[in-house]
Amino acid sequence: MNKTILIVVILIILQPVGLLSQVAFTESTTHNLDAHFQGSMVTDGQSILCSGFTSFTTSSITAATSFYSNDGSGVFTHVTKPFINVHNGFALYYDGTNGKNFVVVGGTTFSATPFNPEGKIYIDNGSGGYTTQTIIGLFQAIGILVDLDNDGDLDLWTEGIDENSDARKVIYRNDNDLFVEVLNTTTGARYSGSLSAADTDNDGDLDVLRSGQNTSSIDTDFYRNDGSFVFTSITNTISDVSLSSHIFVDINNDGNLDIIISGSEGSTDFIFKVYIGDGNNNFTFSLSYTGMYSSSIKSDDVDNDGDQDFYINGKLLGGIKGTYLYLNDGSGNFSQDESFNPGVHEGMIVVFNVDNQGYNDFVFMGDIFSPPFSDPVAKVYLNDFGVDAEDPNAVCQNITVELDTNGNVSIIGTDVDGGSTDNVGIVSYTVSPNIFNCGNIGANSVTLTVEDAAGNTDICTATITVVDDIPPVTVGHNITINLNGNTSISITADDIDNGSTDNCNFSQTLSMDTFTAIGIYNVDLTSTDDSSNSDTETYQVTVINTLGIDDFTKVSFKIAPNPVGAVIHFEVSSQFQVKSVTIIDITGRLLIQEGDIRDINVQHLPSGTYFVKVVSNKGSISKRIIKQ
Repeated sequence: MNKTILIVVILIILQPVGLLSQVAFTESTTHNLDAHFQGSMVTDGQSILCSGFTSFTTSSITAATSFYSNDGSGVFTHVTKPFINVHNGFALYYDGTNGKNFVVVGGTTFSATPFNPEGKIYIDNGSGGYTTQTIIGLFQAIGILVDLDNDGDLDLWTEGIDENSDARKVIYRNDNDLFVEVLNTTTGARYSGSLSAADTDNDGDLDVLRSGQNTSSIDTDFYRNDGSFVFTSITNTISDVSLSSHIFVDINNDGNLDIIISGSEGSTDFIFKVYIGDGNNNFTFSLSYTGMYSSSIKSDDVDNDGDQDFYINGKLLGGIKGTYLYLNDGSGNFSQDESFNPGVHEGMIVVFNVDNQGYNDFVFMGDIFSPPFSDPVAKVYLNDFGVDAEDPNAVCQNITVELDTNGNVSIIGTDVDGGSTDNVGIVSYTVSPNIFNCGNIGANSVTLTVEDAAGNTDICTATITVVDDIPPVTVGHNITINLNGNTSISITADDIDNGSTDNCNFSQTLSMDTFTAIGIYNVDLTSTDDSSNSDTETYQVTVINTLGIDDFTKVSFKIAPNPVGAVIHFEVSSQFQVKSVTIIDITGRLLIQEGDIRDINVQHLPSGTYFVKVVSNKGSISKRIIKQ
């Protein structure tokens, strides 16, 4: 079950009045996240990793380091990991060679400062487990994972209170998932603060902003990075704070990173300020809002207007707890929504697209009360700002597609898209029908449905012209047919066809199908499909004429020699009377015709193939001879 909160953004007193905006959030009640506070929370844009107290009362104190996977709709599942459970520290993670690797640092007990600080790095071993590296444990610790030396690996900068209650700074170089100390010092170390890194001077190296305190001072220091773990402190006018949070973000769209920072300058002096950067590590104070401490700040384009807004939670003077949203007018001026205040402190914020609905959502954890009467909460607010109720505009285009060798063709939605548009963006194109075959040759009507991230749809229709440009493949063979004493004989294409094929339906025709004389004939077999594609091949039809009476076919009738050079000799049983002997060429032309004779001189005939026809009182018979 979800409930919707409408937020009317108004401007705080310190800011000139601008245009009002309306923001809508839906609070998810199915997220399944467990509350943590006095710790950390980070995301990779899908899962969540958090640490801190889970309860702190007079009867129960518990802490946890927890990892949650997201099913893509904003429902999270706690995934058991072998982590140490820490509070007043941090948990970070990154993508390693075999999977996600984790860094966990913080206090592990609850009885006495510094609460037995520990530090562990868990490297995925690719076999379902982790290789553990122990690092220096710190309490009230701050840390960042960033590439400090531009080698492609994420290095680790940590500061906090060590087991001897000394403030300590430790920087580790990541050598292929082995973290090696490059700096370990108590000089200038801080705790209870914040670390941020960004390339603020556009030289390709990540510079570092660090705030916090030690036993003697509260400081905010800015370090220029030369890319080889050499950091030079730069004089700055940024307020010195602890119990702090800060981010680098371009708030005025000038291409240079600016700073938003909050924290405590002392027991009752709290700040919340904006500094404008010039791209060369110089930051100038710009705006001041009601001060906050024990805070967390995250930026996001909440209202999708092209500039960075931000969330902040923490405490105000007098211990008033607040979680606020500030919207940017595009010039670095912000208006605060005073109605959006879940009222937590010691809190953590992450911002990402929890439900895959197009906008980044807001996740926070914190404590509503204060120990020993803690009441931690975890909340997920789905960002419905500018809820898209506008349908896309579907635009179709007609296309022509060709059948393949199997007589099929398929299309996808973008094939018929002719420039569909949406105010936010189209996420899917679906066309139906999308599969065609030989039965669809010609014009076919299809429907394109386009859908945006909010589920709004529009449709249009297009014409798909299906064509078949592939001709049949004609395959036949030579045949011999027998007149059997008849005056003519006919054949069909099936008599010559020997496995012709086509991707669609086809028919066949012959250039000649009726024969009246013996001989060898060249006949064209033509295969033509329904799209008028055709293929023609030529085959030989040999026509012979054997006896029409069984008795004559059984007689001893011989022609010799064959092949013949000069004279053909005939032998016929005496019971039959030979009436005539004729010789024709392969075109059917009569060359010799004799009566009842036994020898014929063919010496004058050219070399080639001829047919001899003998007619008797019992029928006729034809035989082929070869003239040498």
